[in-house]
Amino acid sequence: MEVIIATVLCVIYFIVLERSVWGRQIHAMGMQRSASVLAGIRVNRVLVASYIAAAVTCAVGGLIAAASIRMFTPLSGFSYLLDAIAAVFIGAALHPRGRPNVPGTIVGVLFLGMVTNGLNLMGLNFNTKDALSGIILVSALALAVAQRKMHSR
Repeated sequence: MEVIIATVLCVIYFIVLERSVWGRQIHAMGMQRSASVLAGIRVNRVLVASYIAAAVTCAVGGLIAAASIRMFTPLSGFSYLLDAIAAVFIGAALHPRGRPNVPGTIVGVLFLGMVTNGLNLMGLNFNTKDALSGIILVSALALAVAQRKMHSR
């Protein structure tokens, strides 16, 4: 059931971010906020709406996590923070223009899931997993910066 909910959310976000005016406004604000203001985008309204959408998505994720472990602890999602950031940057590194996107983020999540599963099968401790996730994150950032420099030429 969790996979179905995540798939539905990914499809909705892909359609909204890639095919709607609101998605274009969000991308414009992320690229250059001052130009968005000059273009007539109500930056504060779009920013608040995007924060609300992110909060609703996080709430759904929290409900899924609490349901799967059958209990609630306030810091239960903290261990996923580095993986989430790394997945987004891996997805941005895969995009031709170096911007975050839904399909790239899905690839990043699957890649990090495979790395985590492989480390668990090897019997390594969680500190090694966090260190490797940090190395992957730094590598993805370096790749994204190199890609941006190549595109700017």
